[in-house]
Amino acid sequence: MSRIRWIHFSDLHLNLTGTEIKRLRKNLLWYLDTVVGKIDYAFFTGDIRHAPSGDFPSNAGKEIENICNAIGLPEKRLFIVPGNHDVDRNCPEKNKVINL
Repeated sequence: MSRIRWIHFSDLHLNLTGTEIKRLRKNLLWYLDTVVGKIDYAFFTGDIRHAPSGDFPSNAGKEIENICNAIGLPEKRLFIVPGNHDVDRNCPEKNKVINL
């Protein structure tokens, strides 16, 4: 019987740019590559960005790609569920559907 290895990420807040968050991201890639190794599935469950700080950063896709590369994960085995910071709470289309 083979084992399935999966990993769960949450609250990456990729648009934050402080020194500590940059160090965390760098160390995360090192840790995933050298300690964790190959993973079969990855789940990103929300807050890819920090909403009060604005839009998704232009390199958000590359950051997620770097994480996937560090664990040898193909794109088809990556699952992303938006969090409360990832959605526009004042989106008129969303509000229209909710108020039906």
